[in-house]
Amino acid sequence: MNCKIVCLYFVLVISIFLSSVAHSADAASRETIETADWAIVLRDATLYLQSDEKTPARTQGYMSLVRQVRSRANNAKAKFQKDLELSGKLLRTIGPPPTKGSPPEPREIADRRERYNRQIATARGRIAEADLAIIRATELEDTLSREKLTRLFGDMSRRTPIPIAPRVLAKGVPEIAAEVRRILRSPLDWIAKLPPGVGGSAVLLPGIVVLILGVLLGWGIRRSVLAFFSRDDGLSELSYARRFGAAAVEGVGNGIFPGTVLAALYIWVTRPGTLLSGLFAGALTSFILAILLFCLVVAFGRSFLSPSQSAWRLTGQSSENAQSAYRLIFILAAVFSIDMFFSNLWGEEGVSAEAASIYSAVFGTLEGWIFLRLGREELWRTETAQEGEIPQQRQTWKFTCRIARVLAVIGIAALFVGYGAFGKRLLTNLIWTGLLLWIVVLLRGLIHELVSWSTKSESTQDKLHIPSRMIERFRSWWRVIVDPVVFLCGILIVVPVWGVPPGDLIRWTLQALSGFQVGSIRISIIDIFLAIAVFFFAMAGARFLQRQLSERVLEQTNLPAGIRHSLNAGFGYAGVIIAALLSISVTGIDLSNLALVVSALSVGIGFGLQNVVNNFISGLILLVERPIKVGDWVRVGSDEGIVKRIQFRATELETWQRASVIIPNAEIISTSVTNLTHRDQYGRVEVGVGVAYGSDVSRVREILLDLAGKNEQVSRQPAPIVVFRDFGASSLDFELRCFTPNVMSRLGVASDLRFEIERRLREEGIEIPFPQRVIHLMNPQTSDQEKES
Repeated sequence: MNCKIVCLYFVLVISIFLSSVAHSADAASRETIETADWAIVLRDATLYLQSDEKTPARTQGYMSLVRQVRSRANNAKAKFQKDLELSGKLLRTIGPPPTKGSPPEPREIADRRERYNRQIATARGRIAEADLAIIRATELEDTLSREKLTRLFGDMSRRTPIPIAPRVLAKGVPEIAAEVRRILRSPLDWIAKLPPGVGGSAVLLPGIVVLILGVLLGWGIRRSVLAFFSRDDGLSELSYARRFGAAAVEGVGNGIFPGTVLAALYIWVTRPGTLLSGLFAGALTSFILAILLFCLVVAFGRSFLSPSQSAWRLTGQSSENAQSAYRLIFILAAVFSIDMFFSNLWGEEGVSAEAASIYSAVFGTLEGWIFLRLGREELWRTETAQEGEIPQQRQTWKFTCRIARVLAVIGIAALFVGYGAFGKRLLTNLIWTGLLLWIVVLLRGLIHELVSWSTKSESTQDKLHIPSRMIERFRSWWRVIVDPVVFLCGILIVVPVWGVPPGDLIRWTLQALSGFQVGSIRISIIDIFLAIAVFFFAMAGARFLQRQLSERVLEQTNLPAGIRHSLNAGFGYAGVIIAALLSISVTGIDLSNLALVVSALSVGIGFGLQNVVNNFISGLILLVERPIKVGDWVRVGSDEGIVKRIQFRATELETWQRASVIIPNAEIISTSVTNLTHRDQYGRVEVGVGVAYGSDVSRVREILLDLAGKNEQVSRQPAPIVVFRDFGASSLDFELRCFTPNVMSRLGVASDLRFEIERRLREEGIEIPFPQRVIHLMNPQTSDQEKES
């Protein structure tokens, strides 16, 4: 980065500092200085783009400066908009100016009006300047981004020497051998260049001490972590979350030891005032970074694949495939680390195009071949289907593997046809992409597991009062929503690997999510998702409070069950309304405009939503007037049963066969309903009995009244009575009528009375007759004789 960019950084930093320390200075002067700073940065960036001296470092530097200008302009615009709104409110409070011919207003009011008008004009001017700066900064940022991508694609499409050409081999191989010898000889060259009186051992001794301390510290932490979080081979059927946590902890434990040692060495090598310099310092730094990458990849690869412990394996592949995959990852990590070591050194020192072409061909071919082996479908084939997995996911995985292998073949071929930069970058990006996507897939499984665990928890369902079928529906929708979100996150993570600047990616993503304008309304995807999230969280909170109200407050009162249910349902309705209002507020919709929305919906309500609204209003009437309550025994038409719940649209009735009957609330309001438990639980029991003709009817009456009086579930007031109903065809018909304080047990009381009546009548010798029919048959012979006579 040249001096000009550094100076521009200083200009921005100094302007920020001056604006913070000179808070009491004139606001207009500070804003003018800030606007001038923006103009300087944007002008210099424009001149840079018009010049022919463009480098990646300078382009990135100007992109950072332009982003700062755009960010500060946005902040300034927001501040000026607030000032404009405040000045407008103050101006409206003093009222409109006097009309022509009216008495003049007081001097103080006139001065305030003039001051507010000046503030409004100034704020509008500053907003216009900020908008102009934002537009220019956005255009320059896009131009700089295109310049960066153009240069990147230009470098990738540049022809390179063919590595297998004899001329290239004759020049490149000796140069590579000489460079390797120079790297190996760099420690001796560094020692020879030390100042007089300074020995190499004296300089390296602190590094050796740091190394020993790092070894001791890393080894101790590693042993503690692995001892505390060790895996038990005797366990089986472990959850995904537990396996993921154990793999992460083991990976950290195995990676802490080399990571601590190498981090200590890196700090010592790169510390200020070090005597390490030249090729040896660069080689040592590159070696530390390469070994650190190798150790971390191997540690986490082994912990997540778990080749020797199938019960703890995160992937569903067989043990043989897991061991093969781990061996390939180990080899790929070793080759890639060596490649990283030499690339860092030769990127700084520089080698000829022939040597670079041979080097890229060798390491690119090795990495591509290992990647092809790792991308085999059968290597990652699972033995059993994972929970929640659908066939389309397997097809997607197969398609991804095939595309990756085709790209790897293209990269290897490009190395040998004169496009070494393109082939090497393609293979390197494929490796990084595969690693990042593997991590994303593992995290996706963890997210699914956590959601499944939380929704399966009985305590969660009880506290939130959520039905099991709603939980299942939530799980299904969660899979539908999460997988695309994970896919998009994977794209956002992977795209920067392929050369797209992260700043541009973030800006494009925010622009896409910030929505689009439709007339005066802005539709934002972020606001929509945020509103949905707020609604569901508010509903969950309302459900939790509703459950607490039902169990801890209303349960302690002596209120009837129907009143408790009505209060609880009313609280639930209030929670739904509050959640809806909160979600609407999050989207930025003015709640005062809801009247217009309701008016617009009135036509729809009159046609398509008439029944829905009718049932909803009827449900509110049922809750307020309470002609039926939860727990009541009712008859609605041909349906009879217990009221289980009164919802927005319908009432659920449970019949004696345990079947649920859903009756619209409007039907209950508009038709006659028999409520056997409306005022109290008292109910009448009727038991009919017939005795033979000739029985003592007074004794029968005494027996029936005596049995009713002895039954504990029969109420004394009103007193039981016996009714002589009729002279039947075969019996004298009596009916015992009595009341029970619990009408729900009416059938049981009647059954007990019938058992006792049959027993007592049998003991008393009173017969309960069978139905009898007397048939008179005429003599056929007598009939014929009468006809002949």
